[in-house]
Amino acid sequence: MSRDFKGAKYEPGLDVAEIAKRIRVDITEAVKAGALPKGLKVSVRCRRFAGGRAVDIRVKDLGLPIYSSEHLAWEIANVPENRRFYTATFPRARWGWNGAANEAMDTLKGILEAYNFDNSDSMTDYFHVNYYGDVSLDDSYRTLLCERAEFEKDPTREVEDLGGGRYAIKHLEVV
Repeated sequence: MSRDFKGAKYEPGLDVAEIAKRIRVDITEAVKAGALPKGLKVSVRCRRFAGGRAVDIRVKDLGLPIYSSEHLAWEIANVPENRRFYTATFPRARWGWNGAANEAMDTLKGILEAYNFDNSDSMTDYFHVNYYGDVSLDDSYRTLLCERAEFEKDPTREVEDLGGGRYAIKHLEVV
């Protein structure tokens, strides 16, 4: 049984680089229309490889809080520091996210799928798509989210903005 999906903006023969350009334009228009948050920063990249091609959207800043306050509290209390926020940032396991963050990621996924088709049948190991692709958080953004949460947990830390989306956390001496 094949999936038999065709996106609303699918055009046969369109190069993957052109698809990536159009996706960037669609994201910009969605931000202007209010369908995506104003502070959104993404990277849209295309790849070509022996088995096909891909377009990936990496979120560098979603422009709004991602985690629900309940999830932040649970994650800090129950997960070892070196594994914290890993599972909740995995693109398909957004169980700790708030509703607005999930909606924004779903909107990005819809934009990505608009130019695609999928006539795959995984039962017979047959894959036929226009391109592969994924929407996920950039690793540097995930690290920043962890640092922000750690700062909220321990207010005796000071955050220094190093520029370029990088931050350093310093412990303050409490007297």
